[in-house]
Amino acid sequence: MGHPTIYPTGVTVYNPEKAWSGFTIIQAPDNGALLLGMNGHEIRMWKDVHGFPNKMFPGGMLMGSTGTRHPKHGLQDQLDLVQIDWDGKIVWKFDRAEFVEDPGQKSQWMARQHHDFQREGSSTGYYAPGQEPKIDSGNTLVLCHKNTVQPYISDKTLVDDVIYEVTWDGDIVWEWNCSDHAHEMGFGEAALNAMCRDPQLSRRHADRRRPRRRRLDARQLHVHPWSQQVV
Repeated sequence: MGHPTIYPTGVTVYNPEKAWSGFTIIQAPDNGALLLGMNGHEIRMWKDVHGFPNKMFPGGMLMGSTGTRHPKHGLQDQLDLVQIDWDGKIVWKFDRAEFVEDPGQKSQWMARQHHDFQREGSSTGYYAPGQEPKIDSGNTLVLCHKNTVQPYISDKTLVDDVIYEVTWDGDIVWEWNCSDHAHEMGFGEAALNAMCRDPQLSRRHADRRRPRRRRLDARQLHVHPWSQQVV
């Protein structure tokens, strides 16, 4: 079967009349967080910052992570969540969710953050007119992993999803654990049996098991006060 030998790189399509002008932050593997202009030119590289994801904040601030847990011991666990200024200085950091002692690795505090986070001031987590995340104060919602045993699901260890609310000083003041609400998610008997027998510690966790429910009982919903996230 034929295959191309030339692979276009850089910006291949840009129609200024239809594309919203701005900047794009991407993850450059083995390098760091890369900020690009609309023509694909490099504006700023934050070396060795590997966010999951990276997000730009007002004032040239970047949110990301300084490292990842060894995949042998944890899948998609970021060591921390940090806010870095334009010059590369860390101005805020969260990593004290769990003290991890992996065999053969340095024992250290970890956030185990993955996939998302949200700073007070913005209820969307991305650019939206009139909603700017705070950069020198405010709380942060952080999605993390947490090992737990939940007898309702299985007698085996689960890699659960937990949402922490973290203050500017790095203190956890609220948390929501997915496994505590599994009984509210409408799983049938077959699904419950499958999860009980094989929760698959290293590959599947609670957020991938949520069914798409057509109806929700309003009494089961909790709306987080400043983020407007429904949990």
